[in-house]
Parts: sequence; C-alpha cells; structure tokens
Amino acid sequence: PPERTPAMLRIGSERIDIPAGMKNYTVSDSYELPVDVEVQAVQPHAHYRAREIKGVATLPDGSTRWLIYINDWDFRWQHVYRYVTPLQLPKGTTLSMRYTFDNSAGNVRNPHQPPRHVYWGQQSTDEMGDLWIQMLPRSDGDLETLNAAIRPKQTAEEIVGYEMMIRADPAKVSLRNDVAVMYSEVGRHDRAAAHFEAGLALQPASAAGRYNFGAAVLAGGKGGAAIEPGERAVQIPHACPRVCHT
Repeated sequence: PPERTPAMLRIGSERIDIPAGMKNYTVSDSYELPVDVEVQAVQPHAHYRAREIKGVATLPDGSTRWLIYINDWDFRWQHVYRYVTPLQLPKGTTLSMRYTFDNSAGNVRNPHQPPRHVYWGQQSTDEMGDLWIQMLPRSDGDLETLNAAIRPKQTAEEIVGYEMMIRADPAKVSLRNDVAVMYSEVGRHDRAAAHFEAGLALQPASAAGRYNFGAAVLAGGKGGAAIEPGERAVQIPHACPRVCHT
C-alpha cells in the first residue's frame, strides 16, 4: 500500500462574467493550508480568452514562491505540471491564483468574433478559471484534516457554477438535482428543497423527485410538510424513490 496519499485542492472562480469587448477581466481565489504539505504538481485550467495565469504560495513569514506563471496562455497548455523538486510548504501558507482574461476582438484566440458576453461554463466556448494543486501531507491524520477543510470550500464554489448553468438552462432537471444535493451537503436545506421543487414542476411524475423534495423539507425541520410529497412518491407505479446523485 502507498505510504502517503495526496490530496487535490482546486482554487478558482465559477463567478466568471465577462462583458463583450472587455480586455482585462480578472478572477482570483486563495486558500490557507491547515497542515504542512509537499506540493507535487499543478494543473491550470482556462479556455480561449485567458491571457495570463498566476499561482503563488505566500508563506507565513511573508515570503512568496511561484506555483506557476504563464504570461501568454494557450488553450492547449491545460496539462499537469510536475515539479522536479516538490515545494515544501508549512501550515499557514496561503495558496492563491489570479487569472486575467481578454474578451476583446483583439484576442486572436477569442472563439467569438465579434465578441459575446461570456459566463462560467463547461463548454469550451464558455470560460473557466481553475488551478488544481496536488499536495502530499505528512500523515494520514493530516490528510483527513486537509480533505475535511477543502470539501466545504469547493462545494460552495461548485454551487455558484451550477447556479450559473441553471440560469442558462433552467429546464435541465439534472442540474437542479445536482445542486440540490450540494446545498444539502452544506446545510442549506431550504435551497435544496427549492431546486427539488422546481425539478418537480418540470417532471411531476418523478417519484425520486418527490421523495427528494420531501427529504429536503424534512431535513429543514418541516416534518409535516414532508408527508404529502412522500405519500405521492410511493403512489407512483413502478417507482423506487431514491436520493438523486448524478
């Protein structure tokens, strides 16, 4: 078995909203390490409008070390970059990213000419801005601490991204189910119930949808309101209600 297991951190923004013609749009994000780590690799991710990619580690003493710096980004450079010598970073180090985008006609890599208003999205013609960081903690205990701290941060950012995709495609039930599960993970049962209910309006014959809506209402402390969707779920023929994970 492996002696140590790495963790993956993603810092970045899913709030990307770039007006047409804007040349210097920036997003940034940061994360403070709760344990000592070795940074073994980084993977920058952005699409055609990104121009400059910066990743920096700021140590507790104020000194800085580059994680990665690409001053003329190309879409084809979405690779894993491994360090010859892993970076030794102590607890309290802040890992940060700052990406600059050019959504003007002057960007020859812009897929839309004339430029269009661009949002965060998973299609190549949308835009993204992430920096994945592979880290190796000193022990299994430190790995558990790190993963437990990373998960809420990344889930909160994923919720933002899914809400943006739902704004673009409000009739896609699978997106609503996915984001509802994420809201449940962070204790936002009211928002989970709202998305499950919206999915039910689109697919009223879904037993799983009714069960999930009732479960979210129940988790939010409204037990009486959960009875009706639960009863209706079990009345749907040939249905096996389940919590939706897609």
